[in-house]
Order: sequence, then structure tokens, then C-alpha cells
Amino acid sequence: MSKRVPFTLGDLTDHQRGTDDVTADIPVGPGTPNVLCGDAGGSMFDHARGGNDTLTGNRISGDALFMFDHARGGKDTLIGASNSSSNGVVFNEVWGEAANMRNSAQGGNDTLIGGNNTGGGGALVSNGLVGDGANMFDSAQGGDDTLIGGNNTGGGQVLNGLFGDAFVFVDSAKGGNDTLYAGTAAPGSLVSNLMWGDGEFDSAQAQGGRDRFVFKDDGPMTVGISNRIEDFSQSQKDKIVFSGVEDVQSFNDLTITRIGTGTIITAGADQVTLDNFTNTLTEHDFVFV
Repeated sequence: MSKRVPFTLGDLTDHQRGTDDVTADIPVGPGTPNVLCGDAGGSMFDHARGGNDTLTGNRISGDALFMFDHARGGKDTLIGASNSSSNGVVFNEVWGEAANMRNSAQGGNDTLIGGNNTGGGGALVSNGLVGDGANMFDSAQGGDDTLIGGNNTGGGQVLNGLFGDAFVFVDSAKGGNDTLYAGTAAPGSLVSNLMWGDGEFDSAQAQGGRDRFVFKDDGPMTVGISNRIEDFSQSQKDKIVFSGVEDVQSFNDLTITRIGTGTIITAGADQVTLDNFTNTLTEHDFVFV
């Protein structure tokens, strides 16, 4: 039987289960914020299970710092801090589960939301959103996560780095079926979206999931031209979704150009680059909404 326990600075073990928490920790001013964890400030191992938490801050781990054995993450909603200053900088680092996942640890189905920028021309928001763990080893398994890049309605910049599963994705780790939403910007503002469906550093043994890369315009708020997908895979049945893009309703409305080791997709006024991809794209690789 599971035992539900509140957040602890130590570990969750055996069959303990974390409670469902709502916590915000948004530091103001200089200094490095502490890591905000949903369930354990240390490790989760054995058959421990995380709660379904809602956390807002700069550095967030949905469940714990480390997950081992058969530990399982909860269904968390993690929100990066926004920036409304005239020239300040906000760095958000958000992990769906933990910094490291090993053995047969399993991630939950989390929602990660990047911080927005509403500040002046010198303002910056940098969002690093990782669906499961910064590092996934052994037979760790990712959840089916939703990552939403931050938007920019100010005059500065928003930089979104979206990783569906992990930075380092090796051994026999298995990725989830993740959905990554590019952030948008108002006219005169800048947004950059760098997207990995699985992980930046992976091994041949690691198995990626069926991921969806979504580029959704909303009137004057558009994804723009600074969008890069780093690991688009036809064999894994990844999809590119264009939604609300002016004058783009079907595959015939796209312009596809191969340049060097990459492929550039032009969709109306928007543009997406597939790095290290030179295969032939077909209508089956896309969804139009």
C-alpha cells in the first residue's frame, strides 16, 4: 500500500507517494534560485511515486533530483517565470521529473510551460524545458509530455530550448510520445525555438517516441523564421503541425528546400529548418489545422 507523504528534503522510497502540491518560488533580483522540487529534494527509488504537482519558478524539477529503480513521476504542471522588466534577464530550467533518471524509472505525463516576455527592448527570457530528465540512462522511460515555448509581446527576446525527453538520452532509454509547441512573438519582437523530440545527445540503443512539433500562429503572434528541429524522424513517425498559419492549409502550400545537410520548410511567412535531415518530405509528415 502506498503511503502519501508531503514534500521532503530527503528521499521517497519503498511505496511512498508524494502529495499533490501547488508551489511558487519566483526570485526577484540577483542571485541563483534554489531548485524547486515537487516531491523529494533528494532521490526517489524503489517503487516511490510522485504526486501531481503545479510548480512555478526558475529552476524546477517536477518530482526529485534523482530517480532510480522503479520510481514513477507524477502528472505535473511546471511553469517558468516570466519577465516584465525593461532590460532584465530570466533563465528558466525546467525538468519534468528529475536531473537524472536511471534503472527503470518512469516519467509521468507532464506539461511544461516556458516563461513569457512582456518587457522592454533589453529584456530576455531563456527557457530550457526538458520533458523528463536532464539525463536518462539504463532503461529509464519518458512520459508523454507537452512542452510549450514562451511567447514574446515585449521588445526583447525569448529563447526556447525544448527537449521532449532529455539532454542526454542513452543506453536503452525509451522516449515518450511528446508534443512540442513553438513560442510566438508579436511584430517587432523576437522568438527563437530550438526543438528536440527526444534528446540532444543520444545513443543507437535509445528509442525515441512519436513526437509532434507544433507551429501555431495566433493572428499577429507568429512563430516567425527562427525555428529549428534537430531530430525529426520519419521512422519514428514524427509529425510537423502547422496551425493558423496564413495561406497554409495543405502540403501544396509549403516550399521545401534542401540546403547542405538540412532542409528548410517555408510556410507562409514562417520558416522551419530540419537540421541533419535530407530525406524527401511528403504530406504524411505534416498535419494542417
